[in-house]
Amino acid sequence: MSPKKLLLIALPMMVGAAHAEDIDATFTENLPIQYLYTVMPPGSSSPETAQSSTYAGDRRWEAGRVLRVCMFDGNKSVARLIKDVASEWNQYSGVKLNFGPSPSGFNCLDNGGFYEVKVHFGQQGFWSLVGKDSVNIAEPVAPSMNLQRFNLKYSEGKVSPDGVMAAASAQDKAVILHEFGHALGLLHQHQNPNLNCQNEIKWTGPGNVYDYYGKPPNEWSEEEVKRNLGFIALSDPDFVAGPKDSHSIMMYSLPPQIMKNPNGPCVVPSRLKLSELDKQTVAKIYPAVSPAELQKDVELASSNVRALPASLPVQNRAALLERALADIESQDTFTRRDARLRLSDLLQQDSSRKSEIINVMPGASYRYQLGVSTALLKGKEEIPLSKEDREVLWKVSKKATDSTLKTTLDGLTPR
Repeated sequence: MSPKKLLLIALPMMVGAAHAEDIDATFTENLPIQYLYTVMPPGSSSPETAQSSTYAGDRRWEAGRVLRVCMFDGNKSVARLIKDVASEWNQYSGVKLNFGPSPSGFNCLDNGGFYEVKVHFGQQGFWSLVGKDSVNIAEPVAPSMNLQRFNLKYSEGKVSPDGVMAAASAQDKAVILHEFGHALGLLHQHQNPNLNCQNEIKWTGPGNVYDYYGKPPNEWSEEEVKRNLGFIALSDPDFVAGPKDSHSIMMYSLPPQIMKNPNGPCVVPSRLKLSELDKQTVAKIYPAVSPAELQKDVELASSNVRALPASLPVQNRAALLERALADIESQDTFTRRDARLRLSDLLQQDSSRKSEIINVMPGASYRYQLGVSTALLKGKEEIPLSKEDREVLWKVSKKATDSTLKTTLDGLTPR
């Protein structure tokens, strides 16, 4: 997503801070200005989910999914820090974060697949897209999270990978936990209607919240104040709210100056650790799934990944094609599904490599054969096949022993 589509929402920065690395735990967050979701229907929050903390209902990942986390301009030390801190969520969530091979992790610019969580360090502030927005809204190779200057603050020249956890501040670790909470679909706890912080805030009169945040160093607009501190339904209409949890890692430390009661329940210290309800929430919304269930193929129609632009330069399309072909052999069923849809879109836009991809099929793996044939058969639009293409597919079908693969191939080569 381009910076023009980002809305700055921030908590106070330390006055006089020269660099992002000097920013206190009252950190800056940027979030997308556009929210393109449908409101959850009445009654969609079951008694079971009502016991959880605040999270995005429509933007949750599929249960059992593995989310690959890559970095732009990362290094061994910052990769180790992010992995060791954010992996705490894996202890409780059935959706797992995969940080790639040690010591450097996944590089977002490698064509090894379409990564789900893409960490950047060069934009302003600390922010993350919420849940599946990382693939539904963000461009295929664009940041979905930003940890400003962490790659410089925790570079190998300043701290070794083995020593980075001891060197990192508790505040920076809390930032990582907070942003990965968003990546997993959790929303801000201070906007939980059950905590009712909005009624505690001074919206009008002397010393109101707009005046407070309108001054330097934040200089928020009225819209930014509302997005950061206002009623959650205005910006996250798919929210599901559970019991209040002022100990949540997703809770901001709100300044007493903006509150009607400076000693009220919404004025809390900076939260540095996962709360018990944070742990319970991700365990509840992402329950464990059996390996057998995760082997089942998922229909392309269930994917909401962002459509690939039709006007891609040739070199960009080639790179995205390599990513899609890598992902169709993934062990993660949802990664394979999204890859098949992307491959289908790419072949509809440019069929110049279609025959090349088909000609590989006779000696390719089962997942490659099924992925390519599914992309050819079940995309949004029909993909024309030459007589030679059909002949290759027919030969693969004659040798196929798996019923699903054979049925898909036969759909492409009716005899």
